[in-house]
Amino acid sequence: MSFLRKKSEKSAPEAVTEELPKVSLEEGLASLTNKNSDYVHDVRKQLSQFGKSDEEINAILEDILPEILDAQKNGTTARVLKGTPTEFVAKYKPKANEKKKKETNKNPYLMILDSFLLIFALLGAIFGVTMEFQTSEQVYGLTTLVLSSIVGAIGMYMVYNFQIKFSERKSGDKPSLWQRLKPSLQLIAFMFIWFAVMVFSGLLPRVINPVVDGITMIIMAIIAIGIRFLLKRKFNTQSAFSSRLTQQDTRK
Repeated sequence: MSFLRKKSEKSAPEAVTEELPKVSLEEGLASLTNKNSDYVHDVRKQLSQFGKSDEEINAILEDILPEILDAQKNGTTARVLKGTPTEFVAKYKPKANEKKKKETNKNPYLMILDSFLLIFALLGAIFGVTMEFQTSEQVYGLTTLVLSSIVGAIGMYMVYNFQIKFSERKSGDKPSLWQRLKPSLQLIAFMFIWFAVMVFSGLLPRVINPVVDGITMIIMAIIAIGIRFLLKRKFNTQSAFSSRLTQQDTRK
C-alpha cells in the first residue's frame, strides 16, 4: 500500500502557476469587451476620487489587465473576477490615520505674532469685562495691553523652543536634574517678568498709556482673534501653546 501511495504521489501532476504575459495599457484597454471597459472606467474614476495620481492609477490597471483579459477569453467578466468596482478599489482607499498632514509653519516671527494676537485677545477680553463691571478708576491702558502681550508672546516662544530642544535629545540620554528643572524655572521667571510689566506699565501716565472703555477693549480683542485666525489659515503657523504635537513631529 505504501508503494502504491508513493507511486500515486509521483504520478500526481505538480501545480504550476503560469505568469500571465504583460500587456501595455493602451493595448489592454483596446482589447476589453464593452462590459469590462465600463468596469475599468469606473475603477479609474473611483481611484481618482481617492486622490490617486494618473501614474498610480495606470500602474494598478496594468497589474489587473492581464487577469481580466485572460478571464475574458472564458466569458468571465471583470466584475465576477474582481468584484464590483467599489469592492475592488476599497483596498486602495487611504486610511484616516494615513492622511498626510500639512506641516505647520515654525517661523519664529510668525509664531511670536500668533502668540501675541492670542494673548492680546485674551487679556483684552479680561481687561474689557473687568473695566465694564469695576467701579474704581480704570488702570488697564493700551500700552499695558500691548507690552504684556509682547512679553507674553516672546516668553511662550522661549519656553516652547526649549521644550523642542529637550525633546530632540537622544533617546538614551538621561536628562540631568538641571535639564528637568529648567523649563519650570523658565516658566516661573517668565511669569514674574510678565507680572512686573503689567504692574509697572499700569503706572505710566495716560499720555503714554491711554485708557479706552471696556467695550472698545473687547472689540479690539475680537479683531485680534479674527486676524490670528486669518493668518493661521494662510500660513498654518505652529502655535507655541501646543508643543506636544510638534514634539511628536520632531521624533519622526
